[in-house]
Amino acid sequence: MRKLLFFTFLISIIPINLFAFTTKLERFGDNKDATAGKNYTLNLEFSVEGVSAKKDSQYGLGIINFDLSYDKEIFILEEISVPSGFIYTRDDKAGVINIVAIINDEEHLGNCYNGDLYCGNFNSSFKFYIKDTDKTESQMSISKITAYIVKGGGYNIELTEDDLIKAESKNTSPYTNNIKIKKEKPIENTVAPTPQEPKKSSNTNLKILEIQNYPIDFNKDIKEYEITVAKGVNKIVLKTETEDIEASVKITGNDDLSANGNKVNIEVTAEDDSRTTYIINVTHKEEEIIKEPTKEKTNTPKIKSDKKILKLFGIIGGVLVLLIITFTIKGIIKKKKINEMFDDL
Repeated sequence: MRKLLFFTFLISIIPINLFAFTTKLERFGDNKDATAGKNYTLNLEFSVEGVSAKKDSQYGLGIINFDLSYDKEIFILEEISVPSGFIYTRDDKAGVINIVAIINDEEHLGNCYNGDLYCGNFNSSFKFYIKDTDKTESQMSISKITAYIVKGGGYNIELTEDDLIKAESKNTSPYTNNIKIKKEKPIENTVAPTPQEPKKSSNTNLKILEIQNYPIDFNKDIKEYEITVAKGVNKIVLKTETEDIEASVKITGNDDLSANGNKVNIEVTAEDDSRTTYIINVTHKEEEIIKEPTKEKTNTPKIKSDKKILKLFGIIGGVLVLLIITFTIKGIIKKKKINEMFDDL
């Protein structure tokens, strides 16, 4: 810990790298999706070109320094993790946090050069809490990446600037990571809803309406009908059926037409107590006076007499025709004989 402030001072005055060392961001976040109201972990991995991971390496990573930018209206930084053997400091600015991780040689937790150096990639993680927000996307960025290399056996507790070699990133533009933010799905209410009483039917329609011996053209939407019965008929028989089996029918007036003004009421009551009335108006026929047909006098004898006269005239006419024919023939024959006599003379 006593080197921490001194290292922080040193990185501001170390000259440009005179060796072939450069640093690179290998990994910037594994997860591109985050959920409001939950935690989100950002994983980073840095490598240093020119530093071998072999145990006999003469050079190792001493310090890593970078800026992490994020929207502090959405993300709350809760925890930072660095490799074993490193300690870190953070400097929070407006929208930016500067991280300096320094190898802690007092613990000798390196992995090369007899444990004095850290030769592998530098892995760190940042745990955030995501506030409830209406934003669906946010951006994080890494910039100003610089590593400082130390030589094995070449430094001690009283480090000087000669012990550190600066290794800057070749990438001068910030690394960016776009994170999609979604709302946490609300927990579904598993409590069964209170069962509601089913709605009662309001159907007051008749399906069938028939009058015995008096056919009608029934239509459920027509509520009034007219029939005519013989004089003296004081009762009619009805057949009814409702569309809804829960509906009921009440008939009045059909058993005593005269007492109800020759009107029959058919009241249909629905399940919800809605009501509709069908009406049959009854008219009685007037009594008919049947007159006997007047008998006409027959002239049968006269007709028969006329027929006899006509028959007689027919016979006489026929006889006259025969006589005329007979005399005519005789005259012709007689004339022919006279002519023959003159011819013989």
